[in-house]
Amino acid sequence: MSVFKRCGWLLVLTLFISVSHAEELSSESVAERNSERARAHSVDLSLNTSLSINEPYMRMNINGRHFDIQLNDTPTASALMEQLPLTLAMSDLHRNEKYAQLPKPLPTDSVRPGVINNGDVMLYGTDTLVVFYSTFNSSYSYTPLGKVVDTSGLTDALGEGRVSITFSMQQQHH
Repeated sequence: MSVFKRCGWLLVLTLFISVSHAEELSSESVAERNSERARAHSVDLSLNTSLSINEPYMRMNINGRHFDIQLNDTPTASALMEQLPLTLAMSDLHRNEKYAQLPKPLPTDSVRPGVINNGDVMLYGTDTLVVFYSTFNSSYSYTPLGKVVDTSGLTDALGEGRVSITFSMQQQHH
């Protein structure tokens, strides 16, 4: 019970601090607030990367260029890892994704993400691997598998049309 009391007091203290700083925040300019948000987002990204160093990664090799994919801790991602290494001839769809059929179906837990982000790696249906290289809105359902860690150059590497991509396991992010 004492843990719950401590959490409650921590919540009350956090709310008090938030309310007491509301006046300060309302006097800041929009540019200052946006700058602060950008710095906070940058810090969050570096923390997320450092906390996930020992989680499994899948490496995607596209014509000699390597991209690391941080995999989700899900049965679907685990089942995909069991199929690696894997080379797929991936077709282009709508100039925002590459897709190919996997040799074996994977378990699914599909969701409608609403927004697909550049670097998302997902499963469509039970056996179609999709690598997205553009951010856009979507009403389709996918099972998330992971995300490309650094999407710099991803669009150029994937190019137009069909491309051969080799997926392999990486135990640590480099």
